[in-house]
Amino acid sequence: MQLPLIQVVAFVFLASFYAAPILAPFFCALIVSIFELLPLEKYERMKPFKLARLYDAGGDLTKRWYIEFYVWDDRKGDKVRKRYYQINDYETEVERRAAAKKQIKEINELLKDGYYIKADGVGEEQIEKKRIKEQPAIHSIEKAFKSILEIKATEVRKKSLQKISSIGSIFQAFIRPKLYLHQISKIDLIKYSDYLLTARKVTPQTRNNHLRFLKSLFNDMLDRGWLEENPAAEYKKMKETVSAKNKAYSKTQQKQILALADAQLKLTIQFLYYCFMRPNEVRLLKVKDINLKEKRIFIPAEVAKNRKNEYVALPLQLIEALKEIKLENANPEDYISGKTSIKNEIIPGKIPFSINHMSYRHRQLLEKIGLNDGDHTLYSWKHTGVIAAYQVGVDIKSIQLQCRHYSLEMTDKYLKSLGLFRDDEVFLKMPKL
Repeated sequence: MQLPLIQVVAFVFLASFYAAPILAPFFCALIVSIFELLPLEKYERMKPFKLARLYDAGGDLTKRWYIEFYVWDDRKGDKVRKRYYQINDYETEVERRAAAKKQIKEINELLKDGYYIKADGVGEEQIEKKRIKEQPAIHSIEKAFKSILEIKATEVRKKSLQKISSIGSIFQAFIRPKLYLHQISKIDLIKYSDYLLTARKVTPQTRNNHLRFLKSLFNDMLDRGWLEENPAAEYKKMKETVSAKNKAYSKTQQKQILALADAQLKLTIQFLYYCFMRPNEVRLLKVKDINLKEKRIFIPAEVAKNRKNEYVALPLQLIEALKEIKLENANPEDYISGKTSIKNEIIPGKIPFSINHMSYRHRQLLEKIGLNDGDHTLYSWKHTGVIAAYQVGVDIKSIQLQCRHYSLEMTDKYLKSLGLFRDDEVFLKMPKL
């Protein structure tokens, strides 16, 4: 039980008076000063209590642990015992002790601040609110990443989820032997950045992607109360070099490829080139998504990279190619190029090709013309189309809308990343001053 402050002061005064009477006036003045500064009404209403403590059954997890304390109850005119058993919800000893430590601290702060149960029952819920408060310190890293990735699966494309999951796995392997979210610090993220660059030899762009995805995941955990702060919140983006991946095709290369491409592959290339679509968006394109009358294509959110419903323009050159398929006679729910073994026929069907099928066929074709360098891909046709549009004078706003970029600044960066003025034909045909 806590002694009222006035009793402590009185005891000190009497002891000093008998021990050294000559100092009594000094102690009187000191006591008056203390009383003038302290809020005595708090100590006058202080009720007896007994601080909370943990009963851990000797560390035996098979037995029930609990937190026990005594609080004054005006209704009974005495201290009453309170026990809480919810810490048994945590499976490991580390989790239980972390939860108990935080709960005991909060309960004791209330008791020391004068908390008690009044005659009308007011105050009984105060500790209850503290007890059920989310405990961010006891979330395991493994369970947190597993849970948050399950949530992400409902928000992002399968390919993006695979990338995020891979980054999560690499980070979890790096952070061991740490097991709990509260153990991860900003320094750990700096060390992880160094590890990626030195041990795994990744590019600055890949390093940036790792930290960007981790920052997003930690923000989701922060929103759910699993973390008290985001350890990746202040990561600094490194300057990225222009990637050689997905280089655009020259005029000569375009002719070589189209001369060898079968009808199905050629149609896929046309969608990428004219509409700036992505290979997977073309693969999952349905008959109902194409509107020849309004000259536009609908890209549903479930197949789009940004998870938004959007439209792209349908150029006249592609409209002519689509008229030959006779879409008006096809089932609206069928895929434009259904799965079939007849490569030179475009037949809408109920089953789409597998996700990497067209890329594989395109890669085989590149091998035939000696262009299988890893820098040129099926996706390169999108970049080729963007460059062609820009070079013939299509305005940047139209390119932005067709690329489905959220800003002109993003389009400007995209055009620069393509190395527009590296095309030999531009330099060869540049007029002399």
